[in-house]
Amino acid sequence: MKKPVLWLLAAPLDHPDICYAAPAVAWAAERSGVLFECYLESERTGDLFARTGSTVIGGHHHQQLKYLHARCEVKVLLFGETGVFTSSFEAFGDDILVRADTLAELYAWIMEQGMNPSVCICLPERFTAADGGSVDIAPYIYPEIFFREAFACTEKEWDAVRLVTGPEIPTCRLWTNIPADAECIAEKPEKYEYGEITLWMAERWKNRAKALAFGDPAAVRSRIAALC
Repeated sequence: MKKPVLWLLAAPLDHPDICYAAPAVAWAAERSGVLFECYLESERTGDLFARTGSTVIGGHHHQQLKYLHARCEVKVLLFGETGVFTSSFEAFGDDILVRADTLAELYAWIMEQGMNPSVCICLPERFTAADGGSVDIAPYIYPEIFFREAFACTEKEWDAVRLVTGPEIPTCRLWTNIPADAECIAEKPEKYEYGEITLWMAERWKNRAKALAFGDPAAVRSRIAALC
């Protein structure tokens, strides 16, 4: 019996663009008729209920990787500096489909596979809370990217991503004024609040979603592949 193909996206947990990369690879995988999973690497403290999850050994991460290989034909996408499974990928003889450090490089690979996004979305570089600090809104934006089969990036990456997509891909902006000539999905709120933003996103996509996910930013970020 032929094994199903699975794309495994390996990336650092703290990569600033992982929340935009993962849902883009998710829709590309779905369009390609393959499965998708994500492994986000980080230093583990070993604390009970650590926000970074279980340790590599204690959490049986290598055993889970072996299980994936037993069930699927694994093909790897590397996004940023990774190392936990480097020797394992070599031992299994996995195909490395792409090695990308930036969204522009990853998106270029997706388009090279013949899959163009429906739209390119520009987002703010920083989400400012009511107290002047930052809130981690990025993990909750995946429905907008996945359901629209879109590319998304922050203002900082916009020029590089647009060089890849070209003028034929429409553009829009979400909670930012950049670029000024792009379609505006929603105006920028005075202050970003978790409840306001996540409720807006849930309402926007409730006719496409099959369930409602609850979780803090760390939990949702680690589950983007499964949630998509």
